[in-house]
Amino acid sequence: VCGVFSLGSSGINAEYGLQRKITVIISADIVTWIPFMVVCVLHYTEHFDFSDWYRYFSILFLPCNSIINPILILYDDLKKLGKKMMTWIGKLANLLSQSCFKKQKESQADPGMEMQELPVPT
Repeated sequence: VCGVFSLGSSGINAEYGLQRKITVIISADIVTWIPFMVVCVLHYTEHFDFSDWYRYFSILFLPCNSIINPILILYDDLKKLGKKMMTWIGKLANLLSQSCFKKQKESQADPGMEMQELPVPT
């Protein structure tokens, strides 16, 4: 049985976002693996001797893919987390500033507090 259904605008946006994320991840894989593959092919066909280059590619290019993929996969979640953290930091700063101003006003209103002059050592 085939059914016709509508995703609606939110479903289409979610599907587009998922397609975009998958495209970015695959592109990152290509960008990080292609240089290594070119070096391997050129070395295998004996056009160049890249024996010394393998360790640099293994240390620099291949781990980049392992680092980039989780960031790309979690990008939207990290962006939301960053916004929440900035909101929390703003609220905390607001509470601290209100507390400091309240203490400052209380200390200014206290008539029992006097400023004393301290002697300066010579």
